[in-house]
Amino acid sequence: MKIQKIQLSALGRKLPDPINLFICSSSFEPRCHSVPTALRNSNIGSVLILEALDLKQYTEKAAERMRAQFSKSSKIVGVSTRDPLLTADNLGKAFLTALRQIRPRTILIDITTFTHEIMLILLVLIRIHRSLLDGVKLTLTYSGASEYSIGDNLKNKWLSKGVRTVRSVLGFPGDSIPTKKTHLIILVGYEYERAEKLIEVIEPNTISLGFGRSSTATTEKDKGANAHYHLLLSRMAASYAVVECFEIFCNNLVYTRDAIF
Repeated sequence: MKIQKIQLSALGRKLPDPINLFICSSSFEPRCHSVPTALRNSNIGSVLILEALDLKQYTEKAAERMRAQFSKSSKIVGVSTRDPLLTADNLGKAFLTALRQIRPRTILIDITTFTHEIMLILLVLIRIHRSLLDGVKLTLTYSGASEYSIGDNLKNKWLSKGVRTVRSVLGFPGDSIPTKKTHLIILVGYEYERAEKLIEVIEPNTISLGFGRSSTATTEKDKGANAHYHLLLSRMAASYAVVECFEIFCNNLVYTRDAIF
């Protein structure tokens, strides 16, 4: 695994040529266009554009703009932030069809505006179809935000608010054994409500809170907010279980993986 930070203006020159299959996602965030726009002059074969059907009123314009950019080579794939079975079915069919018809040697996936759940479902699909991906060069891109919750003070920063439900991710059921204790690992960001709800529902025996090392912050503007929510969560979690804290690397996936395991 190789991690490289690249300016958007240089992205097209750094990626494989041609890109046989490109997978991206529409969103209400303008960031969803960052990578596709940077690839405007690249040699791209087929494109799968994910569109959240339950958020269509917010994502439809972005999806149509992407389809217009990539023209006949693109296909919109309906997914859902509420229905993981629909997501798995539609994304699974589209992905498998592309693998069989195109036989890609290079695949680019822009995960900038993927939800965590959809990203994990896609990883399961990649694992299931790994025999069709033998020898394929797979690249993932992510366009970071310069700031979250722009204009709010550090105590009010947020990415999302409210909690609908708590569920296991499709493809990652885990093993629930009543006789064994539960250890919950949370990587603290700016979503205090969601982390708090997870702790309340799971009621773990031990909690490990991963906190971003300051020197690795992807944006200095939100570093203070991350520290604030880490402190709040540490205090709240202490009433439920044994709480341990550890540092993660916000700008290095490999180091973060090693810190967790």
